[in-house]
Amino acid sequence: GDRRLRYVILWLLPVLVVFFQHEGAMPVWMVEHLGLSTTNYGLLFTLNTLLIVFLEVRLNTATAHWSPARALSVGSALCTVGFGALAFLSSYWGVVATVVVWTFGEMILFPSTAAYVSELAPPARRGEYMGFYSMTFGIGFTLGPWAGLNLLESAGARTLWMACLAVGTVSTLLLARIRVGSQAPVPAPVVAPG
Repeated sequence: GDRRLRYVILWLLPVLVVFFQHEGAMPVWMVEHLGLSTTNYGLLFTLNTLLIVFLEVRLNTATAHWSPARALSVGSALCTVGFGALAFLSSYWGVVATVVVWTFGEMILFPSTAAYVSELAPPARRGEYMGFYSMTFGIGFTLGPWAGLNLLESAGARTLWMACLAVGTVSTLLLARIRVGSQAPVPAPVVAPG
């Protein structure tokens, strides 16, 4: 019944659908449309992993003072731009640059969202709140690759990546509306600290 929780998981979902294109449409597009090898795709995930291992803790420390709205919207924007830019790129190094962009988005968005949802939860219900947060990832992981592959096949790559840009922008704009205090852009019951 917490409208703040409903709001954040509802508007996190569109950018998760965008983010999970790396599990479906992106590798197919790289191999079948750009003519790149599967090895090239694998190297992108090596890059993604190395960035996370070496930079995520430092990045999270540097952004710890950010408001939830800033952290969630910046993270969402980077994921959105990272995938949306694929509409305009066809070189391997261009794709590498987009992976760097959306990896920074991933490193900001996901820890910040988990922290925000945890802070929203009354102590006795923290597990329930985090369960809803995890469920949102499951839905995004299911819908994203399915929708992306269908759109890639039916409408083409440019349409897919432009759709990612549009859908991710919705998340970015609405996550930016989260407010400190009530932590919600809509009236919600205030839970006493405790």
